[in-house]
Amino acid sequence: MFYVENLMTPRILTETLAEILYKSFNVKKVYFMMANSMPLYCTGLYSGLVIDCGFYETQILPIYEGFPLTKALKFTKAAGYQ
Repeated sequence: MFYVENLMTPRILTETLAEILYKSFNVKKVYFMMANSMPLYCTGLYSGLVIDCGFYETQILPIYEGFPLTKALKFTKAAGYQ
């Protein structure tokens, strides 16, 4: 089972979700993936600059060899809704 989560999701929420899936639904495996890196994985790349333009803000995140460089994460107020 794949689960796509946001980069800023609290770790306790991810662990709680995994525990519920394992104990209540007898899921054998869960693979958590970051939503920010999915566009790169779909193209077969592991490094790149991901720009996520949302409704209220835009996130810019560099990813190197599959690892997000969170210290370089930038948010801007330029988005779809003004």
